[in-house]
Amino acid sequence: MSEPRHRAGPPLVLGAAGLALRAVPSRTIAAARELGRLDPLADLAIVGTERATEGRRLSAVPDGNRAAVLRDPSLEVELWGRRWALGVKGVGAGAPLYGDGPLDGLDERPRLRPFVRESWMGESPFGGQGEPNARAAVARTDESHLGELFGLPICPVLSVVEIPESLVETGHHYRRFAGPVVQEHRLVPSNVRLFHGSGPGLGREAGRYVAELGLGEPPALHAFVERLLRSGLAALTLFARSLRPCPSGGLEGLDLDDAWLDKDALVAPDGTLHFVDLESLDWVAAPDEASARARIGRQLDRNAYDLLFAVDALLRAGEGTSEAVRRRRVTALARLALEGSDGPVHLDETPTGTHLILPATPIGEVTLPFLSSPHR
Repeated sequence: MSEPRHRAGPPLVLGAAGLALRAVPSRTIAAARELGRLDPLADLAIVGTERATEGRRLSAVPDGNRAAVLRDPSLEVELWGRRWALGVKGVGAGAPLYGDGPLDGLDERPRLRPFVRESWMGESPFGGQGEPNARAAVARTDESHLGELFGLPICPVLSVVEIPESLVETGHHYRRFAGPVVQEHRLVPSNVRLFHGSGPGLGREAGRYVAELGLGEPPALHAFVERLLRSGLAALTLFARSLRPCPSGGLEGLDLDDAWLDKDALVAPDGTLHFVDLESLDWVAAPDEASARARIGRQLDRNAYDLLFAVDALLRAGEGTSEAVRRRRVTALARLALEGSDGPVHLDETPTGTHLILPATPIGEVTLPFLSSPHR
């Protein structure tokens, strides 16, 4: 199949409202062993605040409530055949802490994006990142090889820096977050999520992406979707791909246990899906074969719709074909994607539907229902 025209295009797929940021002195508390050298800002905290009057000014694209992607071309790198931008998780909150009303001690703050020691989801301060989560993301990066984790493309963490305490709000919290407030510096291929995030996700405005990426002709569109399926299927089968003996007995595998592809992955300009919020990838124990098979099926069931929604939206926008034609196209492109990958997954079409076959796992062959028959 033909390569997309913009396969080596800029890392930021679509522009968005700029975000004025500053780099202020900080302290590096953790770093990925092999990649930390790629981060020229490893000793600086990148914060969206007007209070920090010293330091380097930067421009960025917002990425969700507490992240951004820097626009500075001098901070982009070529690695593993791809061009990456520097992304930052934990630049301060872009949304109010509790609705739209002012909070005591915060209503006259001179900052744009505050860090608040309110415990958010029990694991992070509002606007920042919690150190345990950041260290987990570094661990996943260290377990990866050439930008992939058991075949799943990821956004590697370069370094973790501490937010200066002087920039952390102390005037309001119901449940105080204890420990350092940090941020992650990571490599990202774009600022585009499958659905949720800042600006329009891929599935929300597929027609716009088809035009922006030059996917109007079938060869380019199909190559883009094929890469999206190949990387997406790697995510859906991650537990099975990573399954291994657990030191405490039984088995364990990597699961997207508290994550969803629609908001926790970024799409590169060539269509490759990259998992970005690495702390959400957990080694989960499966005490026996039955529980391992259940976990494998659960992983696919929870996230298949996110992938298929984006694929269907792209095919509908790019070709305008019927549902029946799109279904056949998805099956054909998935088969090509798996045939062209090194992953241990095959496609099998049966009267009841299309199945994913993993023939060589620690628990033997695994069969997963992927697409239902249109007649059932």
